[in-house]
Amino acid sequence: MREKKLMNSSWLFYFGEPACPMAQPGVRDQEYRGSRAENARGAARREYNDNDWEKIRLPHDFVNLMETDHPEYQLLHTKDRCSGWYRRYFRLEEDDRDKRILLHFDAVGIKAKIYVNSMLMYTSQTSGVGFSIDITPVARFGSDQNVVAVHCDCHDYEAWYYEAGGIYRDVYLIKTDSLAVDTWGTFAKTTWNEDGSWNLDIETEIYNNFYEEKEGLVISTVYDPAGKEAACLKNSFTFPMQQMRKTVQSVKFDKVALWSPDACNLYRLKTQISRDGMIVDEYFTDFGFRKVTFDADKGMFLNDKPFKLYGFMSQDAALGVGSAVSESMVELKLRRLKEAGSNGFRTMHQAHHPATTYWCDRYGQFMMDENRIFHASELGIEQLTRMIKRDRNSPSVLMWSVYNEEDLVTTEEGKRMYKKLDAVCKQLDPTRPVSGATSYGLFTKGAHDDYDLIGVNHQSMNYIPLHEQKPDKPIYGSEMGGFTARPGRADRGNHDGICPAYEHLENDFCIGAYVIANIIDPMCLPNESWHMTKAGLAPDQPYVYISVEEGLRNYDPEDSFLTKRTIVVVNNGDTVELFQNGESLGKKASTIYAPPLYEVDLEAGSLNAIVHKNGELWGKAQYTLPGKPAGIKLELQNLEVKGDNEDVAIVNAYIVDSEGRRCVESGIYVDFAWNEAGEWVSGGTLGSRHIREQGNTGGYMGPHIDVVRGVCQGYIRSLAVEGDLVISASAEGLAGDTLVIKRSKVEAAAAVPETPSNYISDWKISGVYVNDIDEDAIMREADPTDWAEVFLLGVPNVFINTKPSTNSPHFPVKMEFPYKDSDTLWAVYHAKAVIPDIGEYPGKKLALLFEGFDGIGNAYVVGNGKKAGASQKENSPWPGHYRPELLIDCSTFSVGEEVEVWGFMSDSCRTSGISWPVRWVYVD
Repeated sequence: MREKKLMNSSWLFYFGEPACPMAQPGVRDQEYRGSRAENARGAARREYNDNDWEKIRLPHDFVNLMETDHPEYQLLHTKDRCSGWYRRYFRLEEDDRDKRILLHFDAVGIKAKIYVNSMLMYTSQTSGVGFSIDITPVARFGSDQNVVAVHCDCHDYEAWYYEAGGIYRDVYLIKTDSLAVDTWGTFAKTTWNEDGSWNLDIETEIYNNFYEEKEGLVISTVYDPAGKEAACLKNSFTFPMQQMRKTVQSVKFDKVALWSPDACNLYRLKTQISRDGMIVDEYFTDFGFRKVTFDADKGMFLNDKPFKLYGFMSQDAALGVGSAVSESMVELKLRRLKEAGSNGFRTMHQAHHPATTYWCDRYGQFMMDENRIFHASELGIEQLTRMIKRDRNSPSVLMWSVYNEEDLVTTEEGKRMYKKLDAVCKQLDPTRPVSGATSYGLFTKGAHDDYDLIGVNHQSMNYIPLHEQKPDKPIYGSEMGGFTARPGRADRGNHDGICPAYEHLENDFCIGAYVIANIIDPMCLPNESWHMTKAGLAPDQPYVYISVEEGLRNYDPEDSFLTKRTIVVVNNGDTVELFQNGESLGKKASTIYAPPLYEVDLEAGSLNAIVHKNGELWGKAQYTLPGKPAGIKLELQNLEVKGDNEDVAIVNAYIVDSEGRRCVESGIYVDFAWNEAGEWVSGGTLGSRHIREQGNTGGYMGPHIDVVRGVCQGYIRSLAVEGDLVISASAEGLAGDTLVIKRSKVEAAAAVPETPSNYISDWKISGVYVNDIDEDAIMREADPTDWAEVFLLGVPNVFINTKPSTNSPHFPVKMEFPYKDSDTLWAVYHAKAVIPDIGEYPGKKLALLFEGFDGIGNAYVVGNGKKAGASQKENSPWPGHYRPELLIDCSTFSVGEEVEVWGFMSDSCRTSGISWPVRWVYVD
């Protein structure tokens, strides 16, 4: 059956470019290797020496971790970008030999090459959406380990916004039967009928990895939102060898539970593949039924009812981690937006974390699912295809957006490119409209003739003239501004209240809009704009909020001189009266778009607001000014925390006064601590960029964090350790706090076990020994410390034709003495190693395998008074390179022992040397 295991732990990382020996001119064996299967070099090779690399855990955004500024980069490109390498060892069992083996990356940035066992398996030219790599042909089994190496090149950038670098999302090892559902291989296509019934067409892409044709039974079982079986379809198909075949099964439902933002009804499809009378694969897909139509004059209809889209948009990143976001961070952001009244989310400007569609499905957020690069090339189409196949089952996906602010779309070639990508979208998913976020050429003649919907970035004042010019095209706001990210305060400028562009959304023809999500600050805390939005999007539900925090900047409760502060009473009534300590500060008219502002000489005590609507009491609110900082208050932001080694607890640390009221002081340092059930990931504060610019990296990501505006945030991974996750915070001069988190489940997520390297890579080679040598004396008395390093990494240091009579002698080290053709030359190899724990293999014995001991000689493993050895007694049968294995029985040694490995090899007057990987194995 299918196995899907996380492979996030135990990666090794190197920032930059590690040493990579180059081929030496005239050494033909090195030149030949460039055209052989295992032709990777340097860190891409399986036997590369990565002993001094940093051990990290995914997800990992190395650009986010950088501190040095590059003055030539602007905006958010100020961090070192450079490049980086990742390596990971993993085992496959003997009984995996008949399975299909995949590596799945949820995303890698930006340009990446993925190598497996010294072979290039995949090249990714951009980031955003994930990909699967079939490594079945190159996989190794048993004690013969596998090595994946990933090179990420981030020197250049593709976007104006922050771009991650590295393996910044999850990685999975997937094992399936050789007849199984392919990656993102199901499509539950729903269509409605005029009589109210629904059609469900189930498309299933099944890959036959056998080398022969196979018969198989496809069983598709549909479960309703309550978990009750609603339909079961069974059909037999013939699958050609080494190919993918798409099957189609159809069923009709007279009645279904519809999905909407107010009722997120999700169905589940269980796909089973049976061959030879056995179920060999099982694959699950969540989907939903919803009817969406668009009218150029009346806007959008959902399930035959008018629907106005009030959505938001943001980048796929979070404070302190860059784009290496956890699922809990995604959930928190979408939950906070939903709480403000949002019913939509745009993935600006690339495919977001897979958890985005998961939570949009469950929080009722209609997605504008956006492509990263507007390219009609094979690479561009392949990336768009992956995004659509990944997300097309989610009922929350409203439309496909193939570009953002692309200026080429008004040209002839741009129009052709759009038509090409539009066709790709509709081939993969004919149920959804295709659009783009347009900034340039809104009124260009013929520019949008092929669009299903016209998305307009910012220019809301042009909605009406655009509708008049293109009356047959539905229009929506693909991007709106209106707020800054300044915490606790909206940027009013020349307008007050919620985004003024919302006024244009009231036109019937306008579908709605996506607004930049600055209604929450970088810690996902609601700011003044959030409260304005919540009040405005629910005008029939009383809402009053006194926005004071910005007015309290630099406020000192003991300072007798207080200048006037601007206080905003956010509300959805029509009249507001504000009181300070019982004294009225006046009544003011109010609208959704312009709540009243009060200039107040703040005094210790309370502010009270009373709001009326249509002459009736509508709502009240109170705010009591805080006193001096006295302590810390910890608050968990997650709805729940799982103890699975993957979930991340998001904890806010607030500075509070003696009564528990939140203060707004900055410059206080908070120290986070946690018990054995947790692991520090990162942290952040609202002034992260400012702190970094001051060179204070400690206050940037914690766990010693500089508080800004009275709050900072910590991210702690929840480990699969029994008991509660306990987090505490302290600060000098303040009372600390402890948070005890009861985890909903303590069970490790299915994960690929950590496996150490079984290769010996740190080799040295002696100078030349002539004629008879005493091996025992050399092993006893020689000091290899000063010997030359020798590389086996695809460009081996071999010795070739070293006799004086040859035209091109080569030896890895300089030869400084005369010798004759009749002399026998010897080289001695040496390495130190600790025998690694690479698993248990009952009935097998430990051995050291030289994959190519290319020449006559002997090899030994020595340590703790023990010695094991083997001899290579035959020379190559031809003048070229030779690859004879040499196996040393090491059954007298144990895991963890420190040993020395010696290799003695004579010059065979041809290609000679230990020129292939050397590794620990278990053999019969």
